Amino acid sequence: MDDRLKGVALNFGFDVEEYRLKLEAMVDAGLQKEGSTLVFLCQPQKSIYLQPNSRWVVQLVECRAVWRRRHPRPNNVGGFNGSTQHSRGAYLQQSQRL
Repeated sequence: MDDRLKGVALNFGFDVEEYRLKLEAMVDAGLQKEGSTLVFLCQPQKSIYLQPNSRWVVQLVECRAVWRRRHPRPNNVGGFNGSTQHSRGAYLQQSQRL
C-alpha cells in the first residue's frame, strides 16, 4: 500500500467521530500531511469514476474543520470583515450622501 494512503479510510467501515478524535490528536504537521493526501485523492482525475470517494470528501471536510479551529483566520484583515451585507450597506449609505 502507498504510504500516502496510510490512515485514510478506503472501503472499510468509517466512523466520523473516531476520525475526528484521531485528527484532534495529530500535530499540525500530521494534519497537513493528512489534508494534502486527501486533497490529492479527491481530485477527479485520480478516481476511476471521475468523482472522489464520498468517504474521502467527508475526511477532507473534517480535516479542514480541525485545521480552521486550530488556526482561525483573523476577523478584520485590511479593514474587510468578510460580510457582504455590511459592505453593501456601507456603500449604499455612502452613495446616498453624495
